[in-house]
Amino acid sequence: MEERLVRAASERGVSEPGLERVVKAHRAAMALRDSPFSTLSSDQDPAYLHPGRVVLILLQDLEEGDPDALAAGALAESRDPALSVSATVAEEVLGESAFALWTALPDVSWGGATGPDDDGELLEGLVTADAVVQRIALSEALDQLRHAHLWENAAERARAAEVAREVLAPAAARVHPVLERRFNWWVRRVGDSFRFGRK
Repeated sequence: MEERLVRAASERGVSEPGLERVVKAHRAAMALRDSPFSTLSSDQDPAYLHPGRVVLILLQDLEEGDPDALAAGALAESRDPALSVSATVAEEVLGESAFALWTALPDVSWGGATGPDDDGELLEGLVTADAVVQRIALSEALDQLRHAHLWENAAERARAAEVAREVLAPAAARVHPVLERRFNWWVRRVGDSFRFGRK
């Protein structure tokens, strides 16, 4: 995956120092996944390649060339706190400007008890965020959704459908046409099956 990221970022025109920062961030995210204490059962778990896929969405779908955005995207993890680097590690790896993007990413509530106020706050946070923070947050959420059909918990799958329909798709419509198209497709083709109890 690292070679693929470097190739894609180089093709997008990311400079050598920027590439080094993106690779460093990706390695920090992967260190948690490769740790003997990782919550992942194997490297076949869809969450294993999540950091690289987020960067690829930014590069290929959104044509993002800002190394700060790409590095922050590599460390974005909204679903599993055990796979999220600490603020200390993030600050060390990212540098000041990318760290500011990472800390500005809104929290997505993928499971547990939530209410309409939670989703309202998330939507407000997304639509009022800086444009690059919006792109990172939605790219990260999109990759989570793309693999939600593999989640074992039906309640979490239903919650994914709800947050996609009520928050992420409406926010994506304001941010980027590719994101809008991809979220709307997911809501129609996948999310509705979760809402109505089909896997």
